[in-house]
Formats: sequence, structure tokens, C-alpha cells
Amino acid sequence: MTACLFGTYVRAHSANRLLREALAGAGFALVECHEPIWEEEGNKPRRYFGPPSLAFLGARYAAAARRLARRWRALSGPPPLVVVGFGGQLDALLARRLCRPRAALVFAPLVTLSETLVEDRQVFPAAGLRARALAALDRAALAAADLVLVDTAAHAAYLARLGVGPDRTAVWHLGAEPEFFQPRAATVTERRVLFYGRYLPLHGVETIVAAAAHLGSRAEFVLLGAGPERRRAETLAAAARAPIAWRDPVPLPALPDELAAAAVVLGVFGASEKAAMVVPNKVYQAAAAGRPL
Repeated sequence: MTACLFGTYVRAHSANRLLREALAGAGFALVECHEPIWEEEGNKPRRYFGPPSLAFLGARYAAAARRLARRWRALSGPPPLVVVGFGGQLDALLARRLCRPRAALVFAPLVTLSETLVEDRQVFPAAGLRARALAALDRAALAAADLVLVDTAAHAAYLARLGVGPDRTAVWHLGAEPEFFQPRAATVTERRVLFYGRYLPLHGVETIVAAAAHLGSRAEFVLLGAGPERRRAETLAAAARAPIAWRDPVPLPALPDELAAAAVVLGVFGASEKAAMVVPNKVYQAAAAGRPL
């Protein structure tokens, strides 16, 4: 059977990358109907969600939707399975109307927009108009799908509160990329504690900094990455005199060697409901590499 990966998704995002690999591994022949428009700004500042930026992004999406419609119509025979990945709330609504005939529309959102922008990052006030608009968009996108893939049973229970019954959800544990399972020649550095990520509120960097300050010279903390919480983490570390080595992000092919050299790999420590429901990609990757978590 042929599956069409549809929408404006970011190809490099781990959830979308793993979704592609899972579909291929399950024996689906893959085609793409793709218009990239979100890649330019990886770590999105608050101004990205301001009214001028949202108006600009809305116009860009409208143009991308027209191109997606042309791409869909140009396919030789419509694929029976249409799959929309992470960040695809608007794409799910578009696919529902555009991608016909089809056997099923599958949506793998990973998280809702409300979880990320309202509950976790607090970009929009919970009682505000934009928060209510996001919640409505989440509900509409979830309702558009024939099947919603979730990463954990806890997330399935969360979506049930949004009207997605168990008959329309399936748990898909993301797993890790194949390269993380391959043995590495790197030697474990004793006492090295590794964290890598995009410094999101989900990660709970204040807990990591507090642990580094408490352990002092008994551990070597290495933090890889960049993102909105890094400056705050560095400020907290300086105030607590926490010995931390700060390093910039490394490309995905270099990550398995970083993991192989670590004595311990850290997950996430945020206190939000979202943090309690997800199993981050880094946890699967560290487990695949055989590192203690």
C-alpha cells in the first residue's frame, strides 16, 4: 500500500523523521506531498507568535496550501493512506478536504498546540482569545483524522478529554533512529553527565543546574544545544557556581558518539502536564545506545 506524507511538516524534526522510518519499515511505499515553510526559525522567539508574524505566516500558509493542492492533483492515482505528522494541525484540516478519494487520514501530532504554546511555554495566556483559538484548532484537526497516533497512553487519555475516543487513537512509541543502536568505539568518560536538547521549558533546566551545583566536582556536566532557556540556565549556573560545560548543538550523526562517551544521560525534568505525558526522543536514543538514564 502507498502512504502519502502530506503537508508543511519540518522533515528534520525527530517525530517526522521517525514517522517516515516507521512507515517504510512497515512496508508502505512512500510518496510526499510537501511544501516546507516552517524550517527557517528552529527556536522560535515570542515575537514569532505576535500578530504581525502570525498574519505573515497565515499568508504563507495560504500560498503553500494552493501549491499542496496542485501537488496532490498531480499525483498519479491518489494514495489510499494520507499521513500528517508533527505540527500538522492546519495540514490535517486541508487534507480532510483535499485528499480524496482515500482509505484513511492518519494524524500523528505528537503534542497539541495548546500543550506547547499555552500550558508549557506560556506564550499565550490560558484564558485569552488566542489560547481559545489554538484549542479550537487542535480539536478540529483531531476531529478531521480517521486515526490519531499518540506517543504514550497518557497522551491518549489527554486527547480523550478533547473528544478523541479510544476507537480513533493508537499508541505509537517513537523509538530511536537505527544509528543509535550501532556499537561505538568511544570510551566512556567517567563521571560525565550529558544533557542535549533545545532548552525548552519542558526540559526543566533549573533542576539540571541544581543537580550540577549539588554534585560539584563529583560529576562532569556537559550540556549540548541552544534554545530559549539556555541563557537563563547559564545565569542560574553562574549564580549557583555549578560546574557545567556549555556546548553548541551537534549534528544528528555525531550524537551517538556523544552518548557513547557519557556515563549518564539526562531526560527531561519539567513540571508541566506535557512533561509528565511525553517520552522524549533523547530517552529512546540513550536507551538504544545502552547508556544509563
